[in-house]
Amino acid sequence: MTFKSLNNVLDAIAKQPSWEKQRQYHQLVKYWRKVVNSKVAKYTRPLYLQRQILWVATPNSVWSQNLSLQRYSLLKKLNQFLEKPIIDIRFSSARWYQKQQEDVNEISNLSLHPSSLNIDLDFCDHNDTPTPTTPEEAFQKWMETLKRRFPYLTTCPVCHSPTPEGELKRWQMCACCFAKQFSQ
Repeated sequence: MTFKSLNNVLDAIAKQPSWEKQRQYHQLVKYWRKVVNSKVAKYTRPLYLQRQILWVATPNSVWSQNLSLQRYSLLKKLNQFLEKPIIDIRFSSARWYQKQQEDVNEISNLSLHPSSLNIDLDFCDHNDTPTPTTPEEAFQKWMETLKRRFPYLTTCPVCHSPTPEGELKRWQMCACCFAKQFSQ
């Protein structure tokens, strides 16, 4: 069995014909930050692509108006990078805050999951280390992360493996043991 990086697996999925619309949208998002300057990128968020029209959220109507006046130059720059050109860009402040609220709700829901550790993961996970290039390096990085998280885990009474406290409160065992018991 060979290990393939997650990027390779995602690339293989994205190349399938049914993913063409998503692939084009992700390509637009990737090049959007290259086409606009960093300040504009901070205050815009490409939302979706519909009928070859890119819809972009802005924080207020001033940004929408200003960018609407620049849309033809942005469109020309953006289409240079795309396989299938888009025909227009529309700017609106209508969904700017809605998306941010969804992100906040998603984060708060994750912290309620029984498998969450309820710790500051920035303290626990050091993202400043370089991306592993071999399976051995990836395994070592994973093991180091587990060692940093170990003090925050308790022991499952069934299999005696480290498990988050929330799983024990909810199921009186780890999620793996619960899934095994549930499947029988």
